[in-house]
Amino acid sequence: MQKRVIITGGAGYVGASLVEVLQADERVQEIVVYDCLIRNDRRFFFAEKESFGLSKVRFVQGDILDTRKLSAACAGMDVLVHLAAFVDEPYNHSQHIQYDQVNAFGTMSVVRAIEETPTIRKVVHLSSTAVYGFRKEIHPSDKPNPQNGYAISKYRGELFLEGLSQGNNALDLKTLRSGHIHGCNRVMRYDTLVHAFLFEATTGGLVQIHGNGEQIRSFVALHRVAAALAIEVFEDHFEHGSVLADFQCDVNRILTWLQSRMGQIEYRYLTPAIKHPSQSFQGLPGIDEPSMDATLQAFQDSFVLSGLGKQ
Repeated sequence: MQKRVIITGGAGYVGASLVEVLQADERVQEIVVYDCLIRNDRRFFFAEKESFGLSKVRFVQGDILDTRKLSAACAGMDVLVHLAAFVDEPYNHSQHIQYDQVNAFGTMSVVRAIEETPTIRKVVHLSSTAVYGFRKEIHPSDKPNPQNGYAISKYRGELFLEGLSQGNNALDLKTLRSGHIHGCNRVMRYDTLVHAFLFEATTGGLVQIHGNGEQIRSFVALHRVAAALAIEVFEDHFEHGSVLADFQCDVNRILTWLQSRMGQIEYRYLTPAIKHPSQSFQGLPGIDEPSMDATLQAFQDSFVLSGLGKQ
């Protein structure tokens, strides 16, 4: 039986890649993209027509805080993938009101819409490794300990969905927690760590590093995240609370990798005397250079200008 899937935040960075995967899957009948276009970004709707089409997709512009509109969009759906979120990188300690509104109370609105849609039997939720807080040797089964506004709001969203699933035995909930995502698509963000580094290095700009660069973070390729979400639409492949991460390293290691590929790069430590806290996971390897090389190559292949750089 073919699935009808609604994706909150489906016109965003991760959503665009997930939509492409589901579009190509014969098991999918319809995809509803529910998105408020919070960043005023319309790139989701445009691409080279020869590359692909989205014949299964129906777009609904709406805010997840609008429960009535969201419930109407959910009508007849089998699966809900919840991607809608707000993050203001790298200042994920700021914008607390927006974090709570979108990531926490927005998810509560999603819960209410699910409650009003008996056809939805599967919910796939993309959360963040930020919910674990800053510590070493984390295991995915460890209890979350969020330590900034963004992480707290994401964990609250997780709890709202878990409360729903505990009261509804017919509902299958799967939350996946992602590290920092890198990889190119037509709606890629440029404020994330890896992408910001790539853009500045490619255009001859200034790579800016917060703190002394020794803070460790986990990273995952975009195509891996989209594939994991798509798998969960149809089957129970991952454990609830699974971590999506390919490797971990400090920010300085990302800079060293980029220098090895692009030569001399102008960079600056904005606050070199500050040591930001780290987050590391048990058994997660160091930098995956082939994965990063693939992102760099895709970035360069899509870049249309040449001869850039400071005079």
